[in-house]
Amino acid sequence: MFSLPQYSMTMYTLIVFLGLVVISSAYENLALKKPTYQENRFTGLLVELSGASNAVDGLKSNLAYNGGQCVISESRQYSATWWVNLTKVLGIHHITIYYRTDNLPFGPSNPYTGRFLGFSLYISNTTNKYDGALCFKDTNFTNSTIPAIFNRTCYLHGQYIIYYNERLTNITYPDGYSIYAFNELCEVEVFGCPEPGYYGFNCSIPCPDTHCRYCHLETGVCQGCQPGYKGHNCEGCSSPGFYGSNCSIPCPDPHCRYCHIETGTCQECKPGYKGHNCEGCSSPGFYGSNCSIPCPDPHCRYCHIETGTCQECKPGYEGHKCELECQEGKYGQGCNSTCGHCKDEDHCYHTNGTCLNGCELAYHGFLCHTFNLAFHKPAYQEYRISGQLEKLSQASNAVDGLKSDLEIWGGECVISENAKRTATWWVNLTRILSIHHITIYYRTGNIEWAPGKTNGYSSRFLGFSLYVSNTTNKSDGTLCFKDTNFNLSTIPPVFNTTCFVHGQYVIYYNERLPGTTYPTGYSTYAFNELCELEVFGCPEPGFYGSDCSIPCPDLHCRYCHLETGACQGCEPGYEGHNCEKECTNGTYGNGCQQRCGHCKDLKQCHHVNGTCLDGCGPGYEGEFCSLDCSKGYFGAECKEQCGHCINLSQCHHIDGKCLGDCEAGFKGEYCRKECTNGTYGNECQQRCGHCKDLKQCHHVNGMCLDGCGPGYEGEYCSLECESGTYGNECKENCGNCFNSTDCFHVNGTCLNGCGPGYLGNLCTTPCSNATYGQYCIEKCGHCRDQRDCHNVNGSCLSGCEDGYRGELCNSICENGTYGQECNNTCGQCRGEEHCHHENGTCLNGCKPGYIGNLCKTECSAGYYGEHCTIACGNCFNGEPCHHINGSCLYGCSPGYQGSICIEACENGTYGQDCNNTCGHCLEEGYCEHTNGTCFSGCLSGYHGDFCKIQCVAGFFGDNCNGTCGNCSNGDPCHHINGSCLHGCDPNYQGLFCTEAKPYESPPTSPVGAILGVLIAIIVVIVITIFVIRRKRLKTPKYMKDRTSSIDTRKENSFDNQCYNDVENKNYMNDKGSISEDNMNQNNSNPYENEHDETNNENSNEQDETYVNVELPRGIRVKDLESIIARKRADENAGFKEEYAALPSGEKSKCDVGKKPENTSKNRYKTTFPYDHSRVILNITDKEPSDYINANYIDGFNRQKEYIAAQGPKPNTLGDFWRMIWQQDVTTIVMLTNLKEGDKIKCTQYWPNGNKARLFGTLSVKMTEEKEYAFFIKRTLSVSHLTKETHDVTQYHYIAWPDHGTPEPMNLLDFHYHVMSSINKSQAPTVVHCSAGVGRTGTFIALDALYREGNKTGLVNVSDFVKKMRQNRVSMVQTREQYITIFLALNEIFKAPLHMLSALDFCSKTEKTMKDNPANQNPLRKEFQLLHHVKPVYAETDYKMAMQACKGKPTDKVLPLDKYCVHLCSAVPNRGNYINAIFAPSITNSRRFIVTQYPVQEDAVDFIRLLCDHESDTVICLDPVSEVDASWLPECNSTNVFEPFTISCQSSTSRNDFIEHVINIRQIKQGDIPNVVEVFEPKKIINPLGNPLDTTELRGLVSKALSCTSEKPITVVSRDGASLCGIFMAVHNAIQQLEIDGGVDVFTTVRQLQIRRPELCGNVDEYTMAYTALYDYIQNNEENVYCNQ
Repeated sequence: MFSLPQYSMTMYTLIVFLGLVVISSAYENLALKKPTYQENRFTGLLVELSGASNAVDGLKSNLAYNGGQCVISESRQYSATWWVNLTKVLGIHHITIYYRTDNLPFGPSNPYTGRFLGFSLYISNTTNKYDGALCFKDTNFTNSTIPAIFNRTCYLHGQYIIYYNERLTNITYPDGYSIYAFNELCEVEVFGCPEPGYYGFNCSIPCPDTHCRYCHLETGVCQGCQPGYKGHNCEGCSSPGFYGSNCSIPCPDPHCRYCHIETGTCQECKPGYKGHNCEGCSSPGFYGSNCSIPCPDPHCRYCHIETGTCQECKPGYEGHKCELECQEGKYGQGCNSTCGHCKDEDHCYHTNGTCLNGCELAYHGFLCHTFNLAFHKPAYQEYRISGQLEKLSQASNAVDGLKSDLEIWGGECVISENAKRTATWWVNLTRILSIHHITIYYRTGNIEWAPGKTNGYSSRFLGFSLYVSNTTNKSDGTLCFKDTNFNLSTIPPVFNTTCFVHGQYVIYYNERLPGTTYPTGYSTYAFNELCELEVFGCPEPGFYGSDCSIPCPDLHCRYCHLETGACQGCEPGYEGHNCEKECTNGTYGNGCQQRCGHCKDLKQCHHVNGTCLDGCGPGYEGEFCSLDCSKGYFGAECKEQCGHCINLSQCHHIDGKCLGDCEAGFKGEYCRKECTNGTYGNECQQRCGHCKDLKQCHHVNGMCLDGCGPGYEGEYCSLECESGTYGNECKENCGNCFNSTDCFHVNGTCLNGCGPGYLGNLCTTPCSNATYGQYCIEKCGHCRDQRDCHNVNGSCLSGCEDGYRGELCNSICENGTYGQECNNTCGQCRGEEHCHHENGTCLNGCKPGYIGNLCKTECSAGYYGEHCTIACGNCFNGEPCHHINGSCLYGCSPGYQGSICIEACENGTYGQDCNNTCGHCLEEGYCEHTNGTCFSGCLSGYHGDFCKIQCVAGFFGDNCNGTCGNCSNGDPCHHINGSCLHGCDPNYQGLFCTEAKPYESPPTSPVGAILGVLIAIIVVIVITIFVIRRKRLKTPKYMKDRTSSIDTRKENSFDNQCYNDVENKNYMNDKGSISEDNMNQNNSNPYENEHDETNNENSNEQDETYVNVELPRGIRVKDLESIIARKRADENAGFKEEYAALPSGEKSKCDVGKKPENTSKNRYKTTFPYDHSRVILNITDKEPSDYINANYIDGFNRQKEYIAAQGPKPNTLGDFWRMIWQQDVTTIVMLTNLKEGDKIKCTQYWPNGNKARLFGTLSVKMTEEKEYAFFIKRTLSVSHLTKETHDVTQYHYIAWPDHGTPEPMNLLDFHYHVMSSINKSQAPTVVHCSAGVGRTGTFIALDALYREGNKTGLVNVSDFVKKMRQNRVSMVQTREQYITIFLALNEIFKAPLHMLSALDFCSKTEKTMKDNPANQNPLRKEFQLLHHVKPVYAETDYKMAMQACKGKPTDKVLPLDKYCVHLCSAVPNRGNYINAIFAPSITNSRRFIVTQYPVQEDAVDFIRLLCDHESDTVICLDPVSEVDASWLPECNSTNVFEPFTISCQSSTSRNDFIEHVINIRQIKQGDIPNVVEVFEPKKIINPLGNPLDTTELRGLVSKALSCTSEKPITVVSRDGASLCGIFMAVHNAIQQLEIDGGVDVFTTVRQLQIRRPELCGNVDEYTMAYTALYDYIQNNEENVYCNQ
């Protein structure tokens, strides 16, 4: 900081420098590179660094001693001299010196200022300064005021410019002067004319006098004649006695020394001669030859040199012969002098004018011509003595002309006050006069004042000063005398000093200042005890000489030197050396120092009095045109009237501009324009209120003359409408704004949105379409007649729809009630379930014994139990059974028993109460249980309806059809087996006596005969048993059906089964009973269609499980969320029940797939394509098989929209591509990886890279492959041998977890991409996983149901899965997959995916940037939807984090268990938990690790995180100086967090971020260090900034995008959420834009929030993500996006 002196000097230097630049541009630097000399050069430096020539080298930029641009003189010298030789005598204008500063501020603190002080400048024609003229001598500068750049004007001519300084011994120099002398000049510039004989600003005007050699550079006055010439104007010859051209003609007068160069008139006589023609003797009183004869007349001074006739009398005489004394009052030579002011008007002496009796009062001198100019003039003293009469001590006593009594009482002296430190007295001469000398008579007290004698007043006189000034301020004048030498012995009482100056005030001053030591003898205090002060000079200006009688030589000289006549001041109006020039350049008056007024056309005013002769210029008036126009006027002749200047103040007198402000209501420079553009009042700075139709208010007072615009009121329309009103005249009432806040007073818009129940800008539109509450997003309950509910609180004003209750009608009827106001009681619903709350329908059917929708109707007669579909048993006389349990109240009909009379009589009984015993019926004696009839026939040996009659004699066996053999004696044979009990007729033999005996051989052994008979009997028995068993196995179909039905009812309940198989309608009627037709058919031929029966039996057994089970109806898409919540209750109980009710297992024939030749083509042994829906391949000679494990699946509104296929095997690759080609497929959806775990799931059926691969007759080549985080998109070119080519796009989902289901949003993103490429042709989409049923069915269901829901607003998941299973077995293989369909549909219907092109995105974003009310900002609404669909997690989802944080402060943001990052390295006393999650990019499912800045004690875990997961990039979203970054060492330093050391290799500042490179090494392992790059923004990323600055954010994103490493990027913020979401959203959006050519910011953020709901958790961050992406697109180098 500069001190004031330094500042002043610096400003002075600057002003001088700027002035020099202007002046110097007109004159040439005459010293540049001229010869130089210095007295004593500094020998400690090389010549080139200190030589004399450095001061004229033109360089002055480095003013230090070793800069080589300055002269450096020797130390310890008492004098210093330097000069430059201009090489010839030249006219000089000014000289500039640049002194050595050592490049430091010049002032008291600079050591070189003291060396500059006291210097002198001379201009000489020799190297001797004394031969020349003193240009400048420093006597006033101090080390605070001397400038580093000094300039001096010197109108002189010479050849040498000499700088001189000295520090002589025995001389005391002022404070600040250096001890020794130096000439350390860095540059000396001498400006003037480079050629003599010229003057003027640019040295272009020749000197006016012809023979002038050097003239004044400004005035042209000659300062030196050419050789041979002399005279004031160089008009005479310098050679005596000649004149004329070349001074070659002798002067006409022989005694003439110099004659006029042109006329020859004598101007100077030779010595000894005088007279006009030099004809007289110069020695007075003589004439004649050699002037030796005395003149005849005694009083003759000069007589004629030849005749002696007196030509001039001696002084005091006159007359022809000089015989007369001068007449009275005259004296002197020729009696031409007038006597002075002699006393008493006495005459003076006639020869010398002496007043013999002295002079009149106030006159002095020998001739009494010298007048005391101070006599009786006004006088003043600073302090008059207070104890004395004024007349005895007043100031005028010193100018009263009296000086005879010089003591206090004499009344002739001035007496000043005692004990004063200063004493001032002055006399006013009343006008400026020329002064010759001043005399002071000091107070003596009339005591002798003599050397050696003491006078008490002499000490008071010592040290006084005299000044002559034109004002009463001595500092404005000239110091005439300052006593520095007198002492008590030498100071005279009458003091006289000569002062050839002019002025109006003569000032006497003395001082005795405190703190100052005065010489011995000085009084203690100051006094001005003057008894007389006389000022002598000329009483009239313009004269000089001893008697002030000689006019000043120069015509217009006002004050000239009283002795020499040299002009000291021109008359007013003149200037120049001889006052020969009238004032010019707008000046006039004394010294031409007064400026002319503003004369018309800038003409010169009168040079004397300053009057403007031709009138005034614009804006001025008065005689001198120096007066501004009178108030209120301006311009030419002051006739223009000012505008409306404030307080009627004067405008600018020239141009009329108001100098101050305008009056209220006016503007412009002239204050003539009324305020416009909605302003008024002072300076038009006040804004008009909101006037009607935007009209201008009154320009002065701001009143709206036509009333106010909408939203404002009051006289000035500046008051916003009062609370609750808006619009014209504030007569409109606000709508229903949020929290009862005021609406926007102009248009009524509710700035913070609407209060619950209202929509629209004005929030006056009640919610409609069955909505209510905040934002009208709450759905009304079930109000009666589908009317809207109360728009605010949702209450149903007209009551609830049937089945609902509560104020909001959103609670369904409970406790077994339904219908209007829940006043109806449910019927007999099954399983204690409540009925449907609306219509009373029992959702799961009725309790046994009831039917109808309401289950209030008992089973009709003849039926009972579940669905009333069970026919009553065989009740007595056909009476109805009990409707619930089927019991027959009056007993059973004949043939039946048991409580429900459905059990046929057993154990060989029949008839009423089964009291009758069956006959000998086939099947172990079972007869027809009602009437005893043996419907299977009788046992061998019996016949009749009841088989109780044995075969009549002669018959036996089945149906008594056997004829007895030739039994002995004609006896009947055994009625059962036909054996002859008593033997055969003699001629017959055999068991049945039917074999004729052969010729009898010799008798055999009786043992052999017996043995033979026994063998025969055994054979018959075995055959009989076989026949009986076989007949049993051939039970008639009607019996088997009945038995199967009964068994099934026993084993299975009907709550989750359904039966609707068309193929079985031949066997069962609508009540489930056996049809008579079938019974008759079976009875008529019980042995036909054996193969069919088996199949039908199997089918029936499978399907009867689902008889009459009611699956869910269609669901409105808007109800999906609530339906899912209901089904997920009680550990997915609803889903379990619903999924279990779906038909499962093979439901149709799969014969083709099971053929031996095809079994090797099936991947799994249990999954075969149904024959009726399988894809049949075309057969060729080379491809004879038409089989592939694939089925057509119908879509929402198109048959065969999909092909569900198994993943190809090595032996089916050709078949797979045949199918693709044959079906013109363009899209393949693959939902499995080639290998999962240890299991091969699918064989790769596409080529790698760019190589083609042949599959049969088809060549396949991959032309493009795009990798996404969760799937891969491949474009395949398929060519046939016919050269025909098709493009096929394969979408390969790679993130379906083994034994699990995918994240719904990831699946939806995949689905969105698939949908975007499916063309509008009728070609089916091939979908496959491994088996082609589970994941395949899930995806097909999602796609088809999305289309259905989009079209109809309804979805029926169970119905669609059921239909898929009719065409392919086990579609949607697990309950989890089934649930996934619901979850994915819910997500996509809540907020569909929608990708925008870059151009559309830019357009959308620009709209959001406009100043819209908050509730109209599209982004805010979009964020509200995002907030609505954001996942909500429970504490159980954060178990790991909650456990790890137990007993510690819990982080604000915690990691979900599902996505948590684990630490795997072992560090003592540290666990494996860290608050970090994985997050995906568009192309990498684990691209980011998101975490928070660690506190110091957790820094080691942060380092473990980087090492364990090999993260080599860290993005800090705050400047590290703003956070705890103890883990990041400073550059070239190391931090230790055992067992790790972290060292910082470098820190580099980039455009938008700072990059640190750190090495992480484990202390004891000595392994290769992990090199990690850490990036931080240069300044805080602020989502609240206005405007938003995304520069740093985009810089970090760009850096991350440019990372080629596949290792995860660690993203860090204060809490692991704020700013992280913005960063990843922008990163992923840019990736999406580059890969897909479009962007969906909403879904991008939504996918991130699945991992961490707090990401992009507020609308400001969401807005910044949009803005950053917009800025990225706009700033893209080629602007490729917005120019799409």
